Amino acid sequence: MKKIVIIAGLLLCLATSGVSADFPWQVGGFKLGEDITTIAHLFQKGTAHPVRHREYLVQVEIDVPPAFKSGLITYSKCGSEPGRIVQIKLKYADNSMKFYKELLKRLKSRFGEPDQWRGDPFHIVTAWKWSISDTAGNRCSMTLQNNTKDETEKMGNSLKISLWSLIDQESECYLKKHPEAAAAEKSKQISHPDWDLLIPGP
Repeated sequence: MKKIVIIAGLLLCLATSGVSADFPWQVGGFKLGEDITTIAHLFQKGTAHPVRHREYLVQVEIDVPPAFKSGLITYSKCGSEPGRIVQIKLKYADNSMKFYKELLKRLKSRFGEPDQWRGDPFHIVTAWKWSISDTAGNRCSMTLQNNTKDETEKMGNSLKISLWSLIDQESECYLKKHPEAAAAEKSKQISHPDWDLLIPGP
């Protein structure tokens, strides 16, 4: 009986501390933190390029399983272990809202209610975001999105998982190796802005 009480207490602590019993490490056969060379055979030729404003990351288009339509993988290139997957973006083959609702229901069942609404007020783009961490200090965000009308956004049903604990490490690594980039970033922070320049006028 005492063991049951202790286990129940531990589960309650997990539920109230924001730590998930499940961590979304992988989807579609791709895994966060894994060495990119394990899926190099799936790269679409000539699609690898640095991520804009995040030169410490590389993004590449990949061949995906039949249940998906397309995929983008982002990996690190700065730290002591370059080539680790930090983000997975997958577009599902089924674009329907029915499929989206089923995905959302299953994600809620596994990871709980989402933390943030990321869609627009008119629900043209429907998107929910989870922020998840584990006891080892890993942090990630997961966003499920449906879009059938806004051509400026990814169309259809898509899922994005980002390993922020590793992305932040990569950012720190890059700024240490490139102090000029850190200085340029700091120079953009204006303490006394020229409001006449920033606000439209006659």
